[in-house]
Amino acid sequence: MIQVTLHAIQRFQERIAAVDAAEARRRILQHEPAMLVAVRFGARCVRCPDGMRLILQDGFVTTVFGREMRLGRPGQTKGTRQ
Repeated sequence: MIQVTLHAIQRFQERIAAVDAAEARRRILQHEPAMLVAVRFGARCVRCPDGMRLILQDGFVTTVFGREMRLGRPGQTKGTRQ
């Protein structure tokens, strides 16, 4: 079972849709089957079909990024690895 942190709910509301907390949690958890597989494989991120990214840690969704937001390390530019 995947748990959703308050921080993830707040980031969903801020970055994805201005909905109430219960709706934000429901919309995050609609991707639970993919998150469960990701956790089994040790992945830390699930990219949803709509471009939303769910960041995972120890069975929790810890934050949410929108389509426009880039994941990466500070100072890293596209196409380079450190």
